[in-house]
Amino acid sequence: MGACLQTNHTLIDGHHILLDNDPEGQTPVVLTLPTPEEGEQWTIEAQVLWYNRIEAKRQYQFDVGLSFADLSPSERGRLLAFLDSLPTT
Repeated sequence: MGACLQTNHTLIDGHHILLDNDPEGQTPVVLTLPTPEEGEQWTIEAQVLWYNRIEAKRQYQFDVGLSFADLSPSERGRLLAFLDSLPTT
């Protein structure tokens, strides 16, 4: 299971999230996601598979391909509910 993260930032808290620093893709990216129905946040790990810098003018400058591995059934359900709650563009 995976997702495409769109962002304008490739540095988060001083850490580069793209593959330049980890060509083997072994360092997980830990995402903190909201859960509106529960009123709290939760974290999930993902691996960066690829990224593209978008030259065209648009809201987000980078697309980052993520893979979610070893998800428990409840984590998978929460992630699917979160992704389904996002507006489509």
